[in-house]
Amino acid sequence: FEEFVRIDTKSRGEAAFGLGLSITYRLSKLMGLKNDVRSKPGIGSIFSVEVPLSSDETTTDGEVIENDTKQIDLTGKVVLYIDDDMNILHAADMLLSDKGIEMIGVADADELDQVLSDKELIIDAAIVDYNIEDDFTGIDAIQVIKEMKGKDIPVLVVTAETDDEVLEKIKNSGSNKLFKPIENGALIKWLKENT
Repeated sequence: FEEFVRIDTKSRGEAAFGLGLSITYRLSKLMGLKNDVRSKPGIGSIFSVEVPLSSDETTTDGEVIENDTKQIDLTGKVVLYIDDDMNILHAADMLLSDKGIEMIGVADADELDQVLSDKELIIDAAIVDYNIEDDFTGIDAIQVIKEMKGKDIPVLVVTAETDDEVLEKIKNSGSNKLFKPIENGALIKWLKENT
């Protein structure tokens, strides 16, 4: 776990500072975590840090979310989820369906128009990624939702954006926001409180 020193100065490898393991070691010791190394000459080494599991989740701002979200049942709720990443839509569908939620996944403006044109569709909430398409943001999606389905639908914007101008647009849209990566507990808690 010491800082890297290249023994063979003629070696033509990638340039490296060799600080990763020493920084990891010092940080984990400060947090009271166990470090370990297993090595076999001529084969390689495995370095590890033992991190305890927690029964609580924490948001990116450090707020602890009690794990009471496991008992939350939102059966019958319909949530519109807008994100251009199909992997995120698939993961969200798995999470939400576990809570009894029917999720309608939408990847772009055309799909959104098609879904919202169903006059009989009642949406309990919408979750919208801020960055959907180059010419269609989450703010644009919120305007379409409110025009076609009413202004009372609660909307949560998920974003990794920290730009003040973007955050102001989200605030002015009347929506709540969660920063990526989204904690499952925070998402379920928001849905419980807003549907």
